[in-house]
Amino acid sequence: MPNIVKYGSFDATEAEKQLKEFDSGSTFFKIPEGRTVVRVLPPKAGKKTPIKLVNQHRIVVGDKVIVFVCPGAAVCPACAQWEVLRKSRSDEEREFARETFAPRQSAYTNAIDRGDPEKGPRVWNFGKNIFSSMISIRNDPESGGDFTDPVDGFDLIVKRKGMTRNDTKYTILPARNRTPLGDMTWIDTQVDLDEFILTKTIDEIEDLVAEVESGGFEAKESKAPMRRTEKEAHALKAKPRSRNIQEDIADADYEEDIPL
Repeated sequence: MPNIVKYGSFDATEAEKQLKEFDSGSTFFKIPEGRTVVRVLPPKAGKKTPIKLVNQHRIVVGDKVIVFVCPGAAVCPACAQWEVLRKSRSDEEREFARETFAPRQSAYTNAIDRGDPEKGPRVWNFGKNIFSSMISIRNDPESGGDFTDPVDGFDLIVKRKGMTRNDTKYTILPARNRTPLGDMTWIDTQVDLDEFILTKTIDEIEDLVAEVESGGFEAKESKAPMRRTEKEAHALKAKPRSRNIQEDIADADYEEDIPL
């Protein structure tokens, strides 16, 4: 009877890949104010897009900003709380609920900062406005095209004005000249977004919602009650949603919310 191998091996190629990832510094790529030249990496073989779209929550607990992918409106405690509070008669409470519990559409891709290429592939997170600009450039037959092509593609020029969520504006333009990607190993060493973007467990999200409730809007003496009975909370989680939550998803064009 042959021996059953119960262990793997330390692959040399994988070791070199991990070393490059370790030396590259932060995994996230943040667009600073001003002008930045970016190259979006092409998707790996077998995939048709380099961009991963998700719905995510951004919850502030104390001095921490916690960002996580929504597990789905039908089971997500944060979405359940948003569904309850968005029906409040209080404008202030509805705004608080939108900022605290509403899911936001967000996109992730692998990119190279042409001003700091030594760091290699990093994850760029952006919202609907940047994503829409990218799609417009991709589908423009005259001045656009597949900007991710490693041979005939081109860089993107990102101009950022403002540094806060309320005053930040982006403009994205295609570079005039087509240029090769450069280091072709970047394609293989880019981050696997399917494995990288994870959500929290239902219990963890429930704990976050409870923590916000205990020290959040109630402390502001809201006229509308924030807490619901345990029976109502469970019924709300189990109840199918009657309308598409996408109608209320807010844009998320802000890099400062990325958990580092």
